[in-house]
Amino acid sequence: MNTFNPYPIYNVVNKKCLNNGPVRGKWFELTPHEAGFTDLGLFINTSHVGSSNYDEGPEGKETERDMTQMQGLVGSVNTALSKMENMKKSLDGAEVPSCISGEEHLQLIDGGLMMNMPFPPFLGEKRDADLLIALDSGSSQTFETLTEARDYAKAMKKPFPEIDDRIFEEKDWPEDCYVFEGKEKEPTIVYIPLFNRHNCKDVEEVQAKMKEFSTFQLPLNQERIEFMLETAKANIRNNKDTLLMEIYKASRRRHKKM
Repeated sequence: MNTFNPYPIYNVVNKKCLNNGPVRGKWFELTPHEAGFTDLGLFINTSHVGSSNYDEGPEGKETERDMTQMQGLVGSVNTALSKMENMKKSLDGAEVPSCISGEEHLQLIDGGLMMNMPFPPFLGEKRDADLLIALDSGSSQTFETLTEARDYAKAMKKPFPEIDDRIFEEKDWPEDCYVFEGKEKEPTIVYIPLFNRHNCKDVEEVQAKMKEFSTFQLPLNQERIEFMLETAKANIRNNKDTLLMEIYKASRRRHKKM
């Protein structure tokens, strides 16, 4: 794979478990190398996705999925459900929830229906992340995805930094950057709302911008896309010193663990 590009982790949820199943059976991730259930720890080689023989790739050999194939596999909530051969064929003997094992196919839909920011793959021991930079631009209220991630982490017994509930008083007119510092196993989270009191003059403008650029206001034309991109860039520039400091602190924490 191209090591100059960020490592992509595509995220979806299992529809059957989302509607009626345990949390651990919901989140599903795909990378160029493996695909599987984040919290069950059950994965197969991504080259096997869509193949009828789980001992080899779709053409009889193991191949890495490229970006186009990965995007095609995941799709979005507005497209038809992505159906994959049931992984239970390769997971004999594993403890698999009935919302997975009892179905012939997996029906995978947009991960945003469970959590609009993909925290699950980065929490816990597998990737042991030191620092998460969360750029929130969804249609939900400020901090909502953060509290969803906290509740998820609690349910799955994964480390998550402490959040002072007093910040929720600022949800309608937030600052442009919040730092939730990890201590031991918890990652530090830098949370940056797209629209905030540094680029909006008051609460009303924040709410108007969030509505105008909501996830559900489709399609976004080039002008609107450029506006969102430039706004996000400005947020990063305005918080450059904070980001660099947290990166430095995270690297120091990692060094001490080695």
